[in-house]
Amino acid sequence: MATNLSVLGRVDNWWYSKVAPAIAVSWCAALFYQVPAWATARSILLIAFVGLCAGSYGHIINDVFDIEVDRNAGKRNHMARFTPLQRFLLCALTLGLGFLPVLFVSYSPTSLILISIEFLLPTIYSIPPIRLKGRGALGLVCDSLGAHMVPCLYCISVLAHFSSRPDLIPTPASITFICLTAVWALVLGLIGILIHEFEDRENDIRSGIRTFATDVEFHTVRRPIAIFYAVELLAFAGMVIVLLHPAPAIAIALLFFLIITAIKLVSHWPHYRHYSDDATAVQWWQLSHPFYEAYLPIAASLQFAFGHPWLLAFPVLEFAVFAPTFRQQLADLELAFRSSTAWLAWGGRLDLDADSNALALPRFFSPASARVAIKSSGPELWSIRLALPGLAVRNGAQYAVKFNIRADRSRTILFGVWQDHAPWQVLGFCEHLEVTPDWHMVERTFATDSDDNHSYFGIWMGGSPGSVDVSRCSIHPAAPQDSVG
Repeated sequence: MATNLSVLGRVDNWWYSKVAPAIAVSWCAALFYQVPAWATARSILLIAFVGLCAGSYGHIINDVFDIEVDRNAGKRNHMARFTPLQRFLLCALTLGLGFLPVLFVSYSPTSLILISIEFLLPTIYSIPPIRLKGRGALGLVCDSLGAHMVPCLYCISVLAHFSSRPDLIPTPASITFICLTAVWALVLGLIGILIHEFEDRENDIRSGIRTFATDVEFHTVRRPIAIFYAVELLAFAGMVIVLLHPAPAIAIALLFFLIITAIKLVSHWPHYRHYSDDATAVQWWQLSHPFYEAYLPIAASLQFAFGHPWLLAFPVLEFAVFAPTFRQQLADLELAFRSSTAWLAWGGRLDLDADSNALALPRFFSPASARVAIKSSGPELWSIRLALPGLAVRNGAQYAVKFNIRADRSRTILFGVWQDHAPWQVLGFCEHLEVTPDWHMVERTFATDSDDNHSYFGIWMGGSPGSVDVSRCSIHPAAPQDSVG
């Protein structure tokens, strides 16, 4: 058993997306029910431990009963290397550890029932002859209950049990909070398992595994997922309203997140709105996940620490144990800032490849003017791109483009019109230009060679560090008498 237990339990697959929201709900419950600080700290640590055990147990027992089908499909299964006895011991170990806190903490009957259900669900999901995994919609519901809804209700029950105000528990507000959380968690889990099954659809078909996704095409569930997503957002909005008095920090964090998301959508709207394949659609439904996995637990824990400063250690701990999530959010914040400054500078985007670092800043003393400060760049011109999106061009139609440009030193740029979607082809016009430190006015009339409703005018300027200034850029249909340049 030399293999790391975290690998066997595939912790990286679920720790960030399932445990973080459950911890966030725990903080929310502690704030709502006015749980004392020490009881809150102890409960959340134990909840995280139980979540680690339950998630590992679910994936281990699932892999145990997928060994044969994974072997037939040529997929690696970590449990295949163990004997039947060793597999049983691994399942028993994670199951037993999950119930260990019961020996040290007073659990309510409700909490005991919920933690039992939390371990029962992955069992009936995986083990024949019940094996709900292969029973279509029943498998979806089972996974959603086990991954999100039951753990969240378990968290609420644990914290409510230690409330300093027992009179809060039977109130209409408490019932509303519990019901909204249950609905939110259920549809969040349904969307998550649907996405996961469709991502694994081809592998499952090759393996001979029957799931809901192997029986239908993705286009048949786009509308149901949209409905689930609307219910998810409405339920969470209700939770925020219920928690507004005990936890205003959550509403503030949500407002900030909505601003960042709006910037992301405006900057890359065609990517989300005009998707042509399933992978892009998946990203659309996951727009809200960063809030549940990063913003919500931090906002709720900071709100609690506001009244108990010694608990500031918990937000710091969350940054550590969910580090990859927060690194991604920092990258999104950087993207939002870059998108905002580019829009203010010239009404468009600044797109970078992974090897580049640049920022488009407004030149405030020159209207409609941007300075692109290039700190580092990939070797290709397309490594850094100023883009004016939202163009709809027609085959053979003529367009006029005009802009002023200069650079801190001589460099080559490429400007033209491209598709703003895969396969990103040029649409009949692009031209290299040598740019110097002196302002140069560029005027061209050109014709496009195909129809495309989602294209962009771009200026490619990658290849080396430095700075490039662009001002007064415009593109519009050309008058009939204009000639093609």
